[in-house]
Amino acid sequence: MLDIQSLILSQRVIALKRFIEDYNSPCKGVLATFLGEIGGKSILCCNFDTRKLPIYLPDFYKGCLDAWSAVSTSSVVTHNDVVNQTIWNNKFILIENKSCYIKHLAVHGIVKIGDLISDNGRFLESEKSLQARLSPVHSFKLMGMDNSIPNEWKLIIKQSQQHICPPSNDTFQINIENATVDLLKVTSKMLYNEFKRKKQTAPSAQEKIKLKYPDLSLEWKEI
Repeated sequence: MLDIQSLILSQRVIALKRFIEDYNSPCKGVLATFLGEIGGKSILCCNFDTRKLPIYLPDFYKGCLDAWSAVSTSSVVTHNDVVNQTIWNNKFILIENKSCYIKHLAVHGIVKIGDLISDNGRFLESEKSLQARLSPVHSFKLMGMDNSIPNEWKLIIKQSQQHICPPSNDTFQINIENATVDLLKVTSKMLYNEFKRKKQTAPSAQEKIKLKYPDLSLEWKEI
C-alpha cells in the first residue's frame, strides 16, 4: 500500500538533491538566498535543527530540511564522531539558544571540531586555528563556540590517546538502511523505502518491554 507521507518526505529530499546538482535554475537561487547567511549548500553537511537556525525559512524549505535531517543525523558517541562533527549550524553547539555560522572562520578551514584540536587533544591550539590570524573579534567568537561544545564531547576527546585531524569530505551524504550513501546517487525509491522503514520501526517502549518480558504477548495494534 502506498504511504503518502513517506512519498512526500522522499520528494522533499529530492528537492535538496536538485539544489546541489550542477546546473542553473531560478528555483535554486531562491533557496540559496535564504541559506546564504549560514553557508549555503554546506548546511547539508551540518547536524542542524531548523528550529535552532538563526534565519527565517518558508515552510516548504523548512520541511525539505527537516526531511533531510531525518535521514542524515547520526549519534555522537565515539572520538571519530566528535572530531567529524561540523561546528557550524550544529544543533548541539548553541549561542543564546541558536546555532551559528561564522563565514570568516569557515573559509579559513575551521569547519569541524577536529579542526580546533591540537595533536595532543588541546582545544583552540590546532595548526588551523593558530595559523588563521584571527582578529580579536573572531578570536572571541571562536572561544564562544568552544565554550558551547558539549562537555560530554570534550570528555571523549580528553580520554582519547591520539587525535587525528578529520579528512575533508566534499560529498553530501545520507543514511539509507544504516549505510552512508552519496546524495547524488540516491533515488526517489530509495528514499521512499527508507522513510517507510523508519515508520515501521518498533517504538522504543515496545522494544524495552519485549526485552524485559520476552514471554509476554501483547496486541500492540490495540494498545
